[in-house]
Amino acid sequence: MDKFVPMFEQFVNEAVSFGKKGIKAKAQEKVAIAQMAYDKWGDSYLKVLDAMKKLAKDGKLPSYKEHMSVQGGEKQDDYAIFQGRSATQLAFAIEKVIKKYKKNEVEKSSTGAAGGWSGTMQSTVGGQIEGRANFNNGSTSYLIAVTAGKGINGSVRDKMFQEVYELMFLYDEFNGSDGGVSFSFDSGSNYDTIGLKNSNYSFSNSTADSIKGILNN
Repeated sequence: MDKFVPMFEQFVNEAVSFGKKGIKAKAQEKVAIAQMAYDKWGDSYLKVLDAMKKLAKDGKLPSYKEHMSVQGGEKQDDYAIFQGRSATQLAFAIEKVIKKYKKNEVEKSSTGAAGGWSGTMQSTVGGQIEGRANFNNGSTSYLIAVTAGKGINGSVRDKMFQEVYELMFLYDEFNGSDGGVSFSFDSGSNYDTIGLKNSNYSFSNSTADSIKGILNN
């Protein structure tokens, strides 16, 4: 069984190239989309076009908090995350990041509720790192996501989310029609969420369970 795990991980990672090579390739796809937007709507899209051209050359993504959605694409019948072993490939890659930062988890705690509440109202502050699939955090529906409690050190949370972002970027297929499959980040009082969202589709229950199993080891 011990031999099977690394062999299987190698198998699922054969079809995707994470890291700078993959980021550059994905950015090059986005250059073509950004060019269409620029040709159609003019100078207001020049900043995005230039950013994607630069990214296609150096492979250096900005902070996950500064993710840039590329307009111009059309609604698609299918998206990369649903094709073949894509979701499994991404889940295995993210699992390695989660495992790396698990040691930074803390106990759940409570703090004074947000302004506007009086008396002894308390707000829960999470301390766990968890992989999610078919997950709704109350405002956004995610296909695949990672949540990190606000009790975790902020700089640690940022480093982890940045590493996850650099993996998820390869499956970002935003369009201006129905949103497509797009990267998203939400900040809450209990936990923060980073992931790929889609409001129209979801994984089957069995696929979602499999993804969660991989993400959470």
